[in-house]
Amino acid sequence: MLKSCTYKFSYPFILVACVLMLVLGACSGPGFLGAGDGGSAGKITVTLWYWNRAIDDTLIAQVEQHFPQVRFNPLKIGGGYDAKLRTALAGHVNIPDIVGINSNIGTYFPDADQFVDLRTLGANELSKTYLPWKWQLAVAPAGRVIALPMDTGPTALFYRADLFKQAGLPSDPAMVSAQLKTWDDYIRVGEQMQRATNGKIHMFDNINNVFAQIIGQGKQQYFDASNHYVGNQPFVKRAWDYAARVHQLDLSAKATSYSTDWSAAISNNSIASFVGAVWMKHRLKDSAQRRLACGVLRRRRVDRGIMAALFWLLPGPHHILKLRLRLLAG
Repeated sequence: MLKSCTYKFSYPFILVACVLMLVLGACSGPGFLGAGDGGSAGKITVTLWYWNRAIDDTLIAQVEQHFPQVRFNPLKIGGGYDAKLRTALAGHVNIPDIVGINSNIGTYFPDADQFVDLRTLGANELSKTYLPWKWQLAVAPAGRVIALPMDTGPTALFYRADLFKQAGLPSDPAMVSAQLKTWDDYIRVGEQMQRATNGKIHMFDNINNVFAQIIGQGKQQYFDASNHYVGNQPFVKRAWDYAARVHQLDLSAKATSYSTDWSAAISNNSIASFVGAVWMKHRLKDSAQRRLACGVLRRRRVDRGIMAALFWLLPGPHHILKLRLRLLAG
């Protein structure tokens, strides 16, 4: 099944809008980037930290149109995003009003008191609009809701239609989808690619991705809901065995995801396919030195996707928040 290469970002925009509802009318504390800045015509300065591709820049640019009382200050933070945020929180200086966090949100639970408990603003009323597992990821062990989910990190299979055709494999999305129903199918196709190209083209980018994607297809990872370790269970061994098999058959390009080597391997036709987040379309455009003949397939058998699953958080407790959380009309 073909998944369109044109992705909509209206839902993340609505999330930004909902989070803005929390800070409009707020008086920021001394450590915040927008602290005490009423600006011209009484506008409120609201600062957002995010990273490249976390949300579409064209939608970011629309925020002030929808919220004319806001001077929106979106800052695209470069490398070391988490380290920079933790430094700001520890020093209580240059703290953004709104911050995006990746699927490592759990690492912020020990410092949950640094963020606004959104339950105090009626966030529980929103919980029914989210997938339960996704909402729960933003709930700290003591019950504090520290974030609003932004997406579910959907993934897809990206493949090079021209390289598939070169190897004598089907290149039409419907036919590729029919042939790649299981991980065993995927490996068999990888072996055919290897034989047809004398090992010059690899079906997989790296085995870490194979392991992570199989784990991500399950309902558990390393700990269960009661915080018991389950990393020694058969489902983890299954993921390990598939990754080891890809390595033993030399079907991987051994290119670390999103690295310089990975970008070079994409451009040099060394990688025929990979499973990645749907926003990888933009990464592919940036990595390739020329236009590539790519196809995108819906990923099969996904119980939950957590690849780059994003959240919006409000650092606190210095904010004096005056507006209750509410959904945007219309």
